Amino acid sequence: MPESIDVVTTATLRPELLELTYRSFHKRLLSRYRHCRLIINIDPLPVPDETKLEKILAISHRWFPEVVYRTPESPSFPAAVRWAWSQLESDFCFHLEDDWLLLKHIDPVRVAGYFAKDPRLAEVTLNPSRNKPIVPGLALRPSFFRRSFIESALPHFDDALDPEKQWRRHLATGGVLEGWQFRHYGELGEGKHIKDLGGIWRKARGIGKQSNVDNFWGETNSALAARLVSHCKLALYAALFSIEERIDS
Repeated sequence: MPESIDVVTTATLRPELLELTYRSFHKRLLSRYRHCRLIINIDPLPVPDETKLEKILAISHRWFPEVVYRTPESPSFPAAVRWAWSQLESDFCFHLEDDWLLLKHIDPVRVAGYFAKDPRLAEVTLNPSRNKPIVPGLALRPSFFRRSFIESALPHFDDALDPEKQWRRHLATGGVLEGWQFRHYGELGEGKHIKDLGGIWRKARGIGKQSNVDNFWGETNSALAARLVSHCKLALYAALFSIEERIDS
């Protein structure tokens, strides 16, 4: 069994999504490590809510034996990433935002082999679609990172800019980040390991990424129908996963 790994989560106040995310990733990946240490930043979005915050912390402690957390007064995704990545202790980490579903089993030994083979490999990312003969760039969807890459990148991090976009720019222009490599987990034709729940959650509430609006009034029938379908999708994912767990137990 592989050794310990730090798991980094940038979360908002969506306990129902976090529970499903951690359940799926624990079952199909994280349970294969001897020890998982969680580093979680919890931003007060969509709106501050102490009850939901307590639920997020309870879920975190239920799935991880060691939890390091931060609850800032104001939300900032770049600041959340910087803080969380500055807390790393393991040589490799797994970056896991709070709104993904793991569909297939991931082999940590296979991941370790990728990093051992290429000392300049910075990231092994899980793909929501099939792997194509295209080298991926840096992505913050569920991914494994080498800590030495993160340590070299953080001094150039700007809290005012999107983490993915700024690091892609640094990688494209060379300098200290030049030469790092990135790859998908699996070979050509593999993939479809993960499902984005965040988009479904937002559609269920009729909101965009930066909105906190949550009411059904004044919608067209088609918009209301789309929201109801999204609510049903989330409920179905949770129900199917519960059934699968009962079958396995």
